[in-house]
Amino acid sequence: MPPIRMLAVGWLLISALAASAQENVALGKPYVLHPQPNYQHTKNDPHALTRLTDGEYTTTEEGQFWTKQTTVGWSNPTAEITLDLGEHYAIRGVLLGTVVATGTDVQLPERVEVLVSVNGRDYHLAGDLVEMDERPRPVGYNQAFRLQTDQLMVHGRYVKLIVHKGGRYFIFADEIEVFRGIDAWKTERPLPGPAIEYPMTLLENPFSLAYRARLDRDLRDARLAIEQTDAPPDLRAEWLAEADTIEQAMGALPELRTSAEFRATFPLDEIHARTYALHGSLRAEQGHDALVAWRADPWDYLPGPATLPEEPPPPEVSVTAML
Repeated sequence: MPPIRMLAVGWLLISALAASAQENVALGKPYVLHPQPNYQHTKNDPHALTRLTDGEYTTTEEGQFWTKQTTVGWSNPTAEITLDLGEHYAIRGVLLGTVVATGTDVQLPERVEVLVSVNGRDYHLAGDLVEMDERPRPVGYNQAFRLQTDQLMVHGRYVKLIVHKGGRYFIFADEIEVFRGIDAWKTERPLPGPAIEYPMTLLENPFSLAYRARLDRDLRDARLAIEQTDAPPDLRAEWLAEADTIEQAMGALPELRTSAEFRATFPLDEIHARTYALHGSLRAEQGHDALVAWRADPWDYLPGPATLPEEPPPPEVSVTAML
């Protein structure tokens, strides 16, 4: 009888573990987003603060993942999602629903730091969800994929995901799940690593992010201008190859800590100057002079420093001075 009783207890334990692994304690729970979603098709969604825990996944059979109302999207290098589970839980794993479109700027996140906290102030880094999910990545266009792990073995009331973009511009998500673990972990397992009081310190500082965002935005504009031009194919290929080289150089830039490290004049550095040189080559091919000046309203919005007017007003010089 004792061996049978031990076998029964073991079977009940295995069954309990299997059941608890499937319990999503994040369902219907509130969360906070930083920054607010700003992707054009989802930024005005009044339900953005319930989409990620409503249990509804985005289907890709009809239409693109990133345009669906069940999706939350950012045109931003990083997004922080903080869930409040309502009570202290043992946590086995986490799932983040996202998407990839091979050959486009829609890619899986580069990394997703998972942090847990008991009090909402001191967070502990549990790991990188992208690294922990070792399954093959999807290939194709508009392919939904759920990054997940069930190997965390941590606990807490708050779960924070810091999602880093994988492509050049975008982050997309449609659902987050948090899988319940074994209650004994709450007392028997210490949280990993030192406490991080402000998890965004895991990121580059805002100054450095803004600096890189400026470089990235101007290179993106150069690529778009090259792709839309009717210049000879070999010349376009040469320009796009240079754009790829510039992007690689941008990835190797060190982090800037203070504004004293450079002057805020355009171009910001040698890499930025190479981006403007691309614009210059394109303008020369289009027949523009090296220097172009036009009359403009001082309050007119210019999308970028390399923007030229489609139809310049007639030349006119007017000087107004005090007596």
